[in-house]
Amino acid sequence: QSVRQYQKTAAVSARRAVPGEVVVTVVGDGEPETTNTAKEEQVVIRNDATPYKELQIAKLSKFAQLYQDSERLSDNWQTFRPNPETPRFAVVYHGQPATFKASWGEDMLLNDGDYLQSLNVERNVETFDIYRVDKAIFESTFTEVVPETNSAAA
Repeated sequence: QSVRQYQKTAAVSARRAVPGEVVVTVVGDGEPETTNTAKEEQVVIRNDATPYKELQIAKLSKFAQLYQDSERLSDNWQTFRPNPETPRFAVVYHGQPATFKASWGEDMLLNDGDYLQSLNVERNVETFDIYRVDKAIFESTFTEVVPETNSAAA
């Protein structure tokens, strides 16, 4: 299975995180996917485009890379559009349910059909950040970037 490039198409709501705030991400069957505790310079993101309205925490620097107009971020929920210049790379997981250690140190659940996603395809352990996206959520908020082909005859 090869890694493919995707573009996030769905807007999100976001606000500044309160240090010490605990965010539990719940999707699908209602079971917690992961838990994260907010630190300074972090953002709480709510995925309004899905039925779960799942929450997650991200570093402010990563949020600024992923979403447009991030300088508008405040203590109140606001809508942000994805940055079309930031590609995402993903592969579909096929196998038995499993867990892996997320970059913030918590176990993350992985089910058959879920997507493993990263912002890069580098294999440098220091910068490689991979996380799981529920199949239904991924397919409703991302589209595959299909490379242009040169159809001109030689």
